[in-house]
Amino acid sequence: MSVIKDTKVPNAATLVIEREDHTLGNTLRHILLEDKEVLFAGYRQPHPLEPAIQVKVQTRSDDPGPVGAVQQGLTRLMHECDILTERFDAELDRFRKEQREKAAAAGQAGPSSSNS
Repeated sequence: MSVIKDTKVPNAATLVIEREDHTLGNTLRHILLEDKEVLFAGYRQPHPLEPAIQVKVQTRSDDPGPVGAVQQGLTRLMHECDILTERFDAELDRFRKEQREKAAAAGQAGPSSSNS
């Protein structure tokens, strides 16, 4: 990752993140815009064949500043991904248990012997 400080806009910078695309760019932009200290957040992928995104951020002050805001945003994103993983795993366990119970109940009922 590289940081290009904006010389014309206060508390602004462009962060170039290599080997990333719209998946991270749009999600990070969304999280940054929820931060009260962030005035502007946007991203672009200069070319579809270039595996990098440019994230432009402007903050209200130099604390946390654009780089700090992005670091906080990425930390928050990782936390949200952890929560999503936990919820998914819990729901998958519940589903599997339900399927086992249905299979066991169907096995106990057995085939019907009314062909006599």
